[in-house]
Amino acid sequence: MGREMMLHNTKITKIFWEIAKCMKQPPDAFLDMGPGIPNSEAWGARSAWPDCTIIGLEPNEFRFNSMSDVYPGVILRQAVAPKAGILSGFTGYSEYPEKHSDFRIRVAKTRKALYKSADIPCTTVDCLCDEYGPFSSVVIWADIEGSEAGMIAGATQALSSGIVKVVYVEAMGRSRVKVASLLSPYGFVMKPKVGPNDYIFVRNK
Repeated sequence: MGREMMLHNTKITKIFWEIAKCMKQPPDAFLDMGPGIPNSEAWGARSAWPDCTIIGLEPNEFRFNSMSDVYPGVILRQAVAPKAGILSGFTGYSEYPEKHSDFRIRVAKTRKALYKSADIPCTTVDCLCDEYGPFSSVVIWADIEGSEAGMIAGATQALSSGIVKVVYVEAMGRSRVKVASLLSPYGFVMKPKVGPNDYIFVRNK
């Protein structure tokens, strides 16, 4: 195992430990928005909560193909969005699988040579809960490159109902502030950050 992967797995273990401390009982669903690579957060969820339903959304073709046969749950080649349908964005070329194989709604001009336009099927958190539920306790894990606001817009039913107990996001700067402001009306509070750009929001009511 490479050093980068070891550090990644150590981070995931720490985050799961913090999430577990926030929950009274194991969740019955883990929504994995942007799994990225094998042996990442979904595998951690399966180890921590053996009986929970795991659903992953991975829009990038290379990343999806690398996990489709080994993912410890249901994995769909879709993006998460405010509404189901087709989402336009940019996906990384497969010749840059390690660092540039993600899917983004926007790409900086300096990085556009590494991406190409793509229209990807998309769904919402509410659609996933309706299709695979019913659930009473849901953890959302989101590493979705600045698309957190869209994810939350498509999760109003699940958030309002109280079934979502914890939301983890990997976000920077203004994205983190935006997530906090959007989740606050649903009773979520932000815990002390668990990594450089890693934040856990816990339902407080």
